[in-house]
This record gives sequence, structure tokens and C-alpha cells, in this order.
Amino acid sequence: MTAMFSRRQVLISALGLPLLLLASPSYAFAASNEGVEDLSPELIARANPFVRLDETTFIFDASSAASALSAEEIDLVQDHISLANAQISETLGSIDHSNTVVYTSGKMVVIAESTVETPHVLRSTTYHEGVDKVEYGWFGVRIYISRSTLKTAVKTGATIGGIYVSSVMAKTALAMLGIASDYIPGGIVIESNIVEAVLLRIGKIYWQ
Repeated sequence: MTAMFSRRQVLISALGLPLLLLASPSYAFAASNEGVEDLSPELIARANPFVRLDETTFIFDASSAASALSAEEIDLVQDHISLANAQISETLGSIDHSNTVVYTSGKMVVIAESTVETPHVLRSTTYHEGVDKVEYGWFGVRIYISRSTLKTAVKTGATIGGIYVSSVMAKTALAMLGIASDYIPGGIVIESNIVEAVLLRIGKIYWQ
């Protein structure tokens, strides 16, 4: 998973503070959960070995995790896993399965268009048409938005893998990359530490 982070990235948090990076990307779930504390990259790293994926459900071995995590940390991880499982279940129940493919990759549940084609290079190796898909982890989400869909998103918003990206968020994402919304050279990837029906906050963004 580290290879996809070799491209240029823009890192900010909701407060404009830098986000820390792990070898695996750092995410944090907060789906309809204003009272749930975000996960730190350090806690994600310590908890991840005790999480497994059973089909599309994340399972946490809390008993084994007690050797590496405090009771408070275990509770927090369990809260986030419950949120992740609820979001995935809700998404799988609402998407159109006739043109969607669902599969797992490592500890990620991937929901993608079933008609994805090989990305087309637009100007250089920096910009590609990209694909539309969402990768759900137990600690966050990675949203791939193709150039074509991004054009729609900046005007009226767009739904990718069950997550609605509003026009405001699409324009904000492009602004982070220093791109005006009237010129979109390629598809992007958004990583969010809040996951619900509507994307509320951007953690990291980079070109596909």
C-alpha cells in the first residue's frame, strides 16, 4: 500500500495542522459520531495487528490487544470498528450492484465501478483520467474520483461508492492542489477521517 503514496501529496488537517504519516496511510473514522475521538496514527499502528477482515466485516481481537493497548484505547478502537462496519453495511445495502464490484484488498473493502478502464494519461504522468472507487479501512476511507466524475462533482456533487462528495468539498480538494475548478487535469484521491453519507472533511489529497 505504500507505493500509492509516492506521488506528491498535500497534507492538512481540519485545523490546518500537518497530518502524520505511517508506512500505511493514517485515517480515522467518525461516521455520525461527534462524540467519538479520532484515532492517532500511532494508535492505528499498534491496533492494526489485532484487526482482521472477514469478508466485508472488520473483527477486533480485544483480548490479544490488551497486551499492547490500554483499556481506553481498546474501547476507542472498538468504537471506530463498529462505525466502519456500520458504514460498509449501509453502503452495500444502498449501492446499485448491477454496475458495481465489491472486493477486498489487504484490510480494505473496495467498492468500485464494474466498468473501470485503464486510466488514460491526459498531459503527463502526473495527471490521469483515473477511476471511481472507495476503499474502506477500519480506521478511515480513501475516495478515488475520476476526472469525469470530478467535473460533475464541482457543479452538483457526486456519489462514489456510497459517499456523497459535495460541490464545496470537490472545489476545496482542487484548491488544495492549487487547481481552479474550471480546469481539472486529472482524477484525484481524497483521504478522509470523517466517514458518513456526506464527505465532511479532507485529510489528504493527491492525484491518481
